[in-house]
Amino acid sequence: MEIIRVDSSSAHLAEVKKLWRANSATLGMMPEGAFDEHAQDGHIIGAIEANQLLGYLLFRSAKGKAKITHLCAAAAVRGKGIARLLVAELVKITSHLSGIELKCRRDFDVSDFWPKLGFFANRECEGRAVGGSKLTVWWMDYGKPSLFSHKASPTAIDVVIDTNVLIDIVDRRNDESLGLRADWLQDEVRLCITEEVLNDFHRQPDEALRLKRFSDANEFPRLTAHPTEYQRAENLIKPLFPNTKSARDESDVRQLIRAVAADVTVFVSRDGPLLDRAEDVYNACGLSIVRPVELIARIDELVREEEYQRALVAGTRQISR
Repeated sequence: MEIIRVDSSSAHLAEVKKLWRANSATLGMMPEGAFDEHAQDGHIIGAIEANQLLGYLLFRSAKGKAKITHLCAAAAVRGKGIARLLVAELVKITSHLSGIELKCRRDFDVSDFWPKLGFFANRECEGRAVGGSKLTVWWMDYGKPSLFSHKASPTAIDVVIDTNVLIDIVDRRNDESLGLRADWLQDEVRLCITEEVLNDFHRQPDEALRLKRFSDANEFPRLTAHPTEYQRAENLIKPLFPNTKSARDESDVRQLIRAVAADVTVFVSRDGPLLDRAEDVYNACGLSIVRPVELIARIDELVREEEYQRALVAGTRQISR
């Protein structure tokens, strides 16, 4: 399979338009002339095999970010990784930007698909469909610092808390998790979340509670990483959890992946299946999965361990130059 730019002289441009027409009910309306303009600007990527178009991605660049307008695979090859390859190519050619944005109706089945590609539900807005619609704005961050980035503490280590621990804290529902807010810990630990927490909240059907949870998430620094780091972490973590049976299970695993990608060494959870695999995860990538009470009890040990691991990584990078 080959991933190419479909320019205005490409014979595959007509196939792009044909594939769009077959899927216009979900992709939305688009004047044919707009395809020609995007092709001229180099903003159509195609997946080609045996000289046949299997899928395409149409995008534009605005305000320092890439924006996906269409991402479509032919019906016969859906589930074969075409979309992942097209998005990976977009990441490569837009590496100078801050990330990738797209909008998708919340009630479309494909909403469950975007987190699998590494996107997270960044916010919601109103759509323009007759009768009203709710759009989710999905975002893939390139992990570049911005004016709004949360700066790491010079003394505290970053630890990632999972969705349940976050809710424990903001709803004050679990004493073990609330122990993480102890005053004496504030100079030792900075409680952070990953972007995957927002995908957890996105599945909440109650709009009022969903929006409250998005607001709750803003109380914690949110760690990011470049998509290539996410891919490396996914290759390490995903094989350790071959039997995920639900969207929630998949999201739990992606929280671990994002923590590893963000170069964090401690993940705090009360989730039994994750804690059961703690040793395997640590052996694979050095991420310690601990309960809140274990973090509190082992804080000095975990701080020393993080310092050791960072020194080891720094030495490895130095040698490799």
